Amino acid sequence: MRLFICCLLLWPFTAVAQQLSGTIYTSDGDLLPFASVSVKGRQDGVSANNNARYTLRLEPGTYTVVCQHLGYKTQEKQVQVKENMELDFILQKQELTLEEVSVSSDGENPAYRIIRAAIKRKNELSGKSVPYSVMRYNKDILKMVNLPDKIFGQKIDKNEMEGNGLDSMGRGILYLSEALSKISFDPPKKFKLDVLNSRVSGSDQFGFNFPIFIDLNQNNVIIFLETFNKRGFISPIADGAINYYRFRLLGTFFEGDKMIYSIEMKPRRRFEPLFNGVINIVDGDWVIHSVDAYLTKESQLELVDTLKLQQLKMHDGNKWLLRNQVLTIRGNVLGFEVSGTFHNVYNDYNFSPEFTKKTFSNVIIEYDTAVVSKPKTWWDTIRPVPLEEEEVKNYQVKDSIYTVEKANKNTQAYIDSLRKWQGKIKPHKLLLSGIHRNHYSLTNSYSWGVESVLWNTHYNSVEGLNMTFIPYWSKWYKKNLVTVEGNIRYGFLNGHLNPALKLEIRKRGGDQITAYGNRILTFSGGKSVRQFNPSNPISEFNNTLSTFLWGNNFMKIYENNFASAEYSRSWESGIRLNMQALYEDRLPLDNNTNYVLIKKHRNQFTPNYPFEKIPQQFTRHQAVVLHTSISIQPGQKYIVFPKSKVSMGSSWPVFTFDYSKGFKDVMNSDVDFDRWKVTINGNKNMRIAGSLNYRVWAGGFFNSAAVPIHDHWHFNGNLTDALSNLTNGFQMASYYKLSNTEPVFGFAHVEHHLNGLLSNKIPGFKKMNIQFVTGANVFYANQNFNYTEVFFGLENIMKVLRVDLVAGLEKGRSPQWGVKFGAGGLFGNFVNAFQGGRRRQTFELK
Repeated sequence: MRLFICCLLLWPFTAVAQQLSGTIYTSDGDLLPFASVSVKGRQDGVSANNNARYTLRLEPGTYTVVCQHLGYKTQEKQVQVKENMELDFILQKQELTLEEVSVSSDGENPAYRIIRAAIKRKNELSGKSVPYSVMRYNKDILKMVNLPDKIFGQKIDKNEMEGNGLDSMGRGILYLSEALSKISFDPPKKFKLDVLNSRVSGSDQFGFNFPIFIDLNQNNVIIFLETFNKRGFISPIADGAINYYRFRLLGTFFEGDKMIYSIEMKPRRRFEPLFNGVINIVDGDWVIHSVDAYLTKESQLELVDTLKLQQLKMHDGNKWLLRNQVLTIRGNVLGFEVSGTFHNVYNDYNFSPEFTKKTFSNVIIEYDTAVVSKPKTWWDTIRPVPLEEEEVKNYQVKDSIYTVEKANKNTQAYIDSLRKWQGKIKPHKLLLSGIHRNHYSLTNSYSWGVESVLWNTHYNSVEGLNMTFIPYWSKWYKKNLVTVEGNIRYGFLNGHLNPALKLEIRKRGGDQITAYGNRILTFSGGKSVRQFNPSNPISEFNNTLSTFLWGNNFMKIYENNFASAEYSRSWESGIRLNMQALYEDRLPLDNNTNYVLIKKHRNQFTPNYPFEKIPQQFTRHQAVVLHTSISIQPGQKYIVFPKSKVSMGSSWPVFTFDYSKGFKDVMNSDVDFDRWKVTINGNKNMRIAGSLNYRVWAGGFFNSAAVPIHDHWHFNGNLTDALSNLTNGFQMASYYKLSNTEPVFGFAHVEHHLNGLLSNKIPGFKKMNIQFVTGANVFYANQNFNYTEVFFGLENIMKVLRVDLVAGLEKGRSPQWGVKFGAGGLFGNFVNAFQGGRRRQTFELK
């Protein structure tokens, strides 16, 4: 009896699923990609690919198969499935009628009444959302459409691209991935994406999983985490949509017994972050049925030229549920023309999910530990969007290459290939780019090099021409990266040799890509040349130009014999700790030259000390100082990979507390002070209104018994024409003007990037997407010691430049005006982010 029951329960699963495939055409015989195909009465469904092919897997039986596509009549066909078979669909264009709609007496298009009803219904439903989960399949593909012959004057060898999936013309698939995920949502804000299975062509990595949903029920629509526009895009059913869009009713059609209004949407004004296209609204339910929308450069779209969004929903008897979402992009940067398709299919909605306390946490995306374990045959059975011939070939070629490379990895042949690829040492590179090498070995791999000599050769009024030689060596010892770096500086005019050595031990807590749990221990010592302000408010390069050309020796330096021990650690909670013990024997340096290329500026040289604050050169002294800094950023969100954890950031600001203690008479130390600072640093994206960056701090001295100029609280000044220290300094103040030992003072920096707001109303500006930026820098210690700057600028000029008009305001003085130039905008922000220089990579055999 027990055996009979087991067989009875298992019988439905013993039936062999058959494959129902077909092609979807228009009535004109053209292929119709991305149509939705499902079985009537069931939630799950599939989607046609870009070649209009679909595949359904069904057990033997009789079914009604439903085919839908935006702008076409839904078609149903009954089919008896006995074996693998073909079932094609020919869809007729959706015929729209206006017979069911009456025009209002004031002549307003009926579409506005419908949109108002949809907005009202959206707001009513926003507080009534229920928890749910849904399974999502996504296929993401990036293609190279056109490859230029040259880039920056260098010829591109297109034949070398064939191993990367491109043909001899430089066209083909750059990236191909697919994933199966579970989305869990508990309104209003609890969200979790569990990536269960993932596959990337030619790799065992996990791929990316954005966009998950593009939700037009939000007033402000974000696509790809603000990549395409920081302001987001205004939804056609946003609360104020009627102020931004022109709507026109195209007509109605029926899906079953539901009447659907088809409405054209167009921006009222050009160069606003708005959609063009068609939105379909369900009569009576007043919810979105489907969307066919696009964005262009006139929508303030960045990075790509066009973006098209298609969404199609299904009705399960109660709710309209998103079934199919296709996002396509196309762009051209420096002749590299790229297209992309991001196809999502949603199935198995569950509105009675069994969420636990562990379902939702600060982990937003989590990859299963066996996320890449499924074989090709498994993907062939669950994929709701058939692979195209080009995609099948891409998987075959790239996976085969990857399998061979993986098998040969950690072999002597692999090591030999790396050595061959690296090539021989070219001595001339020492001058320009530096020499950066890996010693490849099965048992003793390490990296070494010497930084560029030319880029470390400078000029100042103390040393004249000076040169710094920076060799380094680094090696992984299990989870510890050990780096030894030298710094040998020679001043040709004063004849001073300043050698120093640094040993850094970096212990990582997890996988190499995550910083959480990392601990860094650093020991350094020797003799060096330093600026009085340890933040280095002016770079040696800028000072070389200003001194050599115009006699403006802004950088003030001294020598020291020093020894330092430093420890830093970060935790995934957002806490970071830094501690440093420093001994310095500080030696004064005086000017030795007033040589300047433009001789009329020879008299502009100033003493080599902060003359704004001290009347004469300091005397040699010793200092023992302990620095401690702790910061925290609450609200961290994370992506969890099988072997690592990466922060997605937080909406909270960073709170930092700094404390420094100068010890009197310890190792003959002459200093005696207690210094503190509290900082709040953050940014806020206000979407349509732009974004706000801010840094506010208060500080001072508990004890200032003996505070040399080196240990004052310093503020970064700037007297050059280049923008500098944008969020942590002043653009018109001299470099040590605001240095102080006050008991209490305050500083605030506020910067508002309008991101196209207002400037999109100005001819010329709006077409080039030049954007406004404005803000202020304020220092206040007391009524007689304060300083304010206000600025207004243009950024995103040619996507990379920024120009600011700055006014310095000080009590008892006329405003000081200046024009400053720098990097800012789409690509300019990348320049600012990486201006600290190239991060060295140390080879590690795995």
